[in-house]
Amino acid sequence: MLWANNSQQFGVISQLIHWASVLLVGLAWLLGLIGDDLPKGDMRELGETVHVFAGELIGGLLLIRLFWLIISRPPKDIPLPMGQFGAYAGKLVT
Repeated sequence: MLWANNSQQFGVISQLIHWASVLLVGLAWLLGLIGDDLPKGDMRELGETVHVFAGELIGGLLLIRLFWLIISRPPKDIPLPMGQFGAYAGKLVT
C-alpha cells in the first residue's frame, strides 16, 4: 500500500482526502438545497448544523491537502482524461 504520492500514482492519503472532500461537498450541497424544506424545529436545526460543520471540515481538509502537497508532491506522469484542457487545469492548480 502506497501512503505517499510517487511519480506514477497518488498515494492513499491523497485519495482519502479527495474522496472525503467529495462526500462532504455533496452532503453540504444537498443540505443547502433541501434545508428550507426540512420541518421547522430540531430537524431543521440539525440539518443546518451538519451543513455548517461539513463546510468547516471541507476548509480543514483544504488546509491538510495544501500541507500534504508540500510533503508529498503530486505525480507528474499521469495521463489526464480531458486531454490538453485537463493538463492545463492540472498545472494551474498545482
